[in-house]
Amino acid sequence: MIKTIQEIVLDFQETRLNTGIPRQLNISSVKGKAAICIGVRRCGKSTYMFQLMQKLLDKGVPFQNILYSARF
Repeated sequence: MIKTIQEIVLDFQETRLNTGIPRQLNISSVKGKAAICIGVRRCGKSTYMFQLMQKLLDKGVPFQNILYSARF
């Protein structure tokens, strides 16, 4: 299990964020909690999460502190 998690983290850190076209969404987050995006197939969940990650990077959050996986 640890090896799988390590592979997921390393795969993500090599990924380039494809943020697509920004949408006007107003979704609030809970401080200190993970962000999870659910929805029907091909509705833009990954793109939206990449946009959120780009906002974190723009605010100065180190890339190593961000984790994304669509495997689960």
